[in-house]
Amino acid sequence: MDIKDFSNELKKKKQREVEQLLRRNLPVVIGRRAKDFHQGNFRKSGFQNTGLHPWPAMQRQNSGMKEAAPQYGPLLSSPVPQL
Repeated sequence: MDIKDFSNELKKKKQREVEQLLRRNLPVVIGRRAKDFHQGNFRKSGFQNTGLHPWPAMQRQNSGMKEAAPQYGPLLSSPVPQL
């Protein structure tokens, strides 16, 4: 095996590794990050694209009622945790 054969084998191996990364590993990593980002918006009750932009308060939250309903944030089923 001379240097050209060795170089060709190395290129083939790296090309297979890149293809595997693009077809198998990278979509999993990207999908996980997208899911975590999406769920983070709900955990923080706002959009966090360029810093946290909280969702507007709901009408029931501004009503001044003493019941449990005004304590719940928008789209949440329990009181918003204090971060």
